[in-house]
Amino acid sequence: MASGLPLKTIKSARLMSKRASKPVVNVAATIYNILAIIVVFLVTLASMLTWKNLKGHTVKNGAKRKNNMNWFYHQFMKRIILTFNPFWERKLSFEVDPEELKKNTYLYACNHTSYSDFIMLSGVADLNYVGVGKSDLLHMPIVGPVFQNNGFLPVEFEQKPNGKWGTKPGSTERLMRWAKKDLENDVSIILFPEGTIVLDYELGKFKPGFFKLAIETDTPVVPIGTWGNQFIWPMLSKSVPSKNMSSGTSYVKVGTPMEPLNPSELEGMSDALAITDYVVDKYNLSQEEAEFKDLEIAIAAVADAGKDSEETDEESELLKKSVVSLFTELVRTKVLTLRLDCEEMLAKDEEKRVKDDEKSNEYYADLIQKAVDQGKEVLSM
Repeated sequence: MASGLPLKTIKSARLMSKRASKPVVNVAATIYNILAIIVVFLVTLASMLTWKNLKGHTVKNGAKRKNNMNWFYHQFMKRIILTFNPFWERKLSFEVDPEELKKNTYLYACNHTSYSDFIMLSGVADLNYVGVGKSDLLHMPIVGPVFQNNGFLPVEFEQKPNGKWGTKPGSTERLMRWAKKDLENDVSIILFPEGTIVLDYELGKFKPGFFKLAIETDTPVVPIGTWGNQFIWPMLSKSVPSKNMSSGTSYVKVGTPMEPLNPSELEGMSDALAITDYVVDKYNLSQEEAEFKDLEIAIAAVADAGKDSEETDEESELLKKSVVSLFTELVRTKVLTLRLDCEEMLAKDEEKRVKDDEKSNEYYADLIQKAVDQGKEVLSM
């Protein structure tokens, strides 16, 4: 079988995305966006604290208050940093009517490329959700109090004896309890399941915790792909030399909601081809998606677990874990597809820009040549 969807990005999109802005534009973009972010958080914090303390206007339902505060935060962020921003542009596309997304509670899963990811997702179709991120953000000046009041879900990390970073003991369990409570109270959640930004911005492995929660709470997952954020707010010096913000366009594509994959749906299935046919039909997978190597591995694991899933509790638990892994890979596959679509959109826009520049250069070259010719005629008279 083919290896499936490429993990390497589209070459033309990557090369053209590296087109650097002029230094003066980078400096101006950096100053503008940093000031805009500070203003957003200051005004949001003041509004949240005022709203929280005004008698007669306090919403007793914590979940409803959290949703209201989040709505204000996202809308203000969208208008100040996106709508009126002379340096950043966002292009949105949807596989589903955005109005339908407002009617239900979802887990939104997006690839992670930059600190600007969450900004670029603010106010998408006026959707409302709380975010997940490092607990360190709660201790930052201005930013911390805003996140504390808008329902931000923190993940605590610590450095392990081997020098690597990982979650603190008990942190994941607390996070899942808080997230489950939010979903039960109709508060949607957005997360970056890679948990980090992978070198060269390739799509990393997804952590399965939230997808297990989606299955347990029967919450649909909405995949989101984005591309371009890493070029307007670079973070990985090996991929993008400049550490400054720059002007540019962010591409965001929102996919179709994916219903959770329940272990009971696959009970008794021990044939990989049968499982493949089932998930292809359920999630409308393309041939390329169905042949994605990591997805094939996850399907094979479910097939192996399904052979003896009813004999012991241990084997039944193995089936549940393998189904969680499969659902995680299904979401990852869709996110990758959406991200590649965003790369293609960027590539087409860049190709158009290059052609327009060439036409413009030819136009001015013709004008100059005509002026020179006219000058020669005048001098020869």
